Amino acid sequence: MNILLITDSYNKVSGMSNFMFLFSDYLLSLNYNVKLVLFSNDDCKINFKLNLKYDHIYINGHFSNIDKFYIKNGKMGLEKLLNLNLKYSKIIILSHGWNKFRFSFHLYFLYYFIKSLNSNLNRIYKYDSITFINDSIDNYRHLDFKFVINNKIKYSYFNFANFYIQNLRKISKQNIYVKNKKITILIISNPDFVKNLEILILLSIKNLIKKNKRQYNLLTIKPNNLYFKILYFFLKLLKINLHYNQNDKFSLLNECSYLLIPSHTEYLPLVALEALSFNKHVVSFNKFTSLINFNFYHSLTK
Repeated sequence: MNILLITDSYNKVSGMSNFMFLFSDYLLSLNYNVKLVLFSNDDCKINFKLNLKYDHIYINGHFSNIDKFYIKNGKMGLEKLLNLNLKYSKIIILSHGWNKFRFSFHLYFLYYFIKSLNSNLNRIYKYDSITFINDSIDNYRHLDFKFVINNKIKYSYFNFANFYIQNLRKISKQNIYVKNKKITILIISNPDFVKNLEILILLSIKNLIKKNKRQYNLLTIKPNNLYFKILYFFLKLLKINLHYNQNDKFSLLNECSYLLIPSHTEYLPLVALEALSFNKHVVSFNKFTSLINFNFYHSLTK
């Protein structure tokens, strides 16, 4: 089977970007012929010749740039973009969750509420099928799965959590676990308003006042936005350790006491699966439906 994967330009801390590379590895393990294309600004970065007939073409994520392009231009537009005949190709959307969030007294909620006004679940009908990487159902991030079930739309399910954790455990077994006298709390996040990194200021102030032996480590990327540059300045001032080398991820996971996810919302956070593969507890401020069946997962709010 020939498969073409199309995703937005690669971002090393983007869960959606990383997922597509992992999904590619999974398909290759099934002996499929797989090609990966990066899409950006109505153009594709292609380092090879597309000269095959593709059985399945996967588009990565609702509301991604490539999804918006396909919704606007349809299969004919995609044919022109790729210079391929897609008459017999099945176009499939990979779901990373729907654009709907629980109410919150926060500017991010207003921003995403306005952003989601044009979100119509009927856009799923533009595709031949949809693939889910989590089989949870709720009225928010997992609303598209509920819609598909209720309307008997064709779909497939890839148990990504199981696949990823099993593969990562091969890596985690090679590590020697370190017991720290200090409680070491790890946060892995890119600078984004939905990640709720501002809460780390309050946590670190509380930590300093109570003289707790807690050490906060934030693995992230250097921000370009002025707001996050200022935020990171204060985090560093409050003795939160900032790490920018993504190659340190597994060593930080190995040494931490637990992983903290302060985000307002997540669909299926890769960092949580990575922590679970190291047998680390995962704590989030808000409940993530996709993680509730894991024994080592805890949410601070219902």
